[in-house]
Amino acid sequence: MLSIFDSYGRASNARLNKDKTVAISLSGQAQAVWRRTLRDTGITQWHDKASFEAVIYLGYPLTSTPSQLAAYLELVLAKVKQYAQSFSQRRLSIAGHGLVINSLLLSRVWHTIRILAIPQTFLSKLRSVAIQFLAHKAFPAVSFATCTRPRKEGGLGVLDPFDQHAALQLRWVLPLLHVEADHLDTFVLPILQYCITTVSGTADTALALGFNECHTAHLKALSPVKAMLSTATKLGLQPHFEAYGPAIVLELPILVLCPDLPRRPPEPDHSTAYQWHTLLVKDAYYFQRSLGKFRRLLPSHRGARTRLINILFQHLDTSTAHITAPLLCWFDESATTTSPQHPHIFNACQLFRSELTSGIDLNEITSKKFRHTQRTPFTDLPRWYPRASSKQWKHFWQAL
Repeated sequence: MLSIFDSYGRASNARLNKDKTVAISLSGQAQAVWRRTLRDTGITQWHDKASFEAVIYLGYPLTSTPSQLAAYLELVLAKVKQYAQSFSQRRLSIAGHGLVINSLLLSRVWHTIRILAIPQTFLSKLRSVAIQFLAHKAFPAVSFATCTRPRKEGGLGVLDPFDQHAALQLRWVLPLLHVEADHLDTFVLPILQYCITTVSGTADTALALGFNECHTAHLKALSPVKAMLSTATKLGLQPHFEAYGPAIVLELPILVLCPDLPRRPPEPDHSTAYQWHTLLVKDAYYFQRSLGKFRRLLPSHRGARTRLINILFQHLDTSTAHITAPLLCWFDESATTTSPQHPHIFNACQLFRSELTSGIDLNEITSKKFRHTQRTPFTDLPRWYPRASSKQWKHFWQAL
């Protein structure tokens, strides 16, 4: 590698500054051989899990332990507080405070938290800084909920850190739902797709994010994915079963097919929960094209989950569990299936309906529109909340 740098330096008249170069252990483990080799070449700075601080690269922290991430977030929060204290000394109106929060204070963290798995406590502290800054020398204090409403509704348009963090995850969630196909060229997305489908056991990320039944503890343990799952839940996705064909039904989690399955066995084995999240429809059924129906797999074809599949069929046979009504036509002998064309592409726009309060289509969702859906609709505000024009509200806030 150093020979490549030397060749580049001779061609470009640029040199590698070894004094500022930091070698990072990707596993976080101390690598004695690597450190000795690097030291012999003049690179002395090293970072692993024993380091106290994170390495900053292009504005993002590279961490090996939660304590390094916590230290970085505390440093970011301290800087935001410092800037807030500095701007508090100026004679600003409440509207001016709102402008400063969005453009000069909170804007410093959006670039980082787009990809970081930050704890909720950090967002709470960030919101607390914004509230204190708004309330500085303001009497009576205006509620933060009012300040986060749009200006045309009497607010200041201040961004709530919780809503903004969820909205920033759309950059990853929408491509993973195949809503924004143009963004699939990003090299990060194939890595996310592989990790999510492997851990969740689903055939596609649209299923893993769209169905809450796939949001298992193992999937949430992938720290960057946890925030994406939360945003996907807030999109209010509801399955459009009428558009599902056999290929897609086979890939569904068994809890989607039979949502009323008991989670635990009866006494005395009540302490051991059923592992339904490990079971897909294709593990228990196959599709017989000549009849257009799903059939139960023979015991010899049920694989390693034979016992769990037998328990599933016992609950169905004794009517202690039922197949969801929209999919029953595929399994009931007396029902007819009227679906000549079914998509085989896992596109969320075809597989799900969004129950966002404003009725926004997934193809049209943006960060701004998403944040709007997280607030109480203006028509649902109490009667005592004042109604006025945008111009009147502008004069009101400038007068304070």
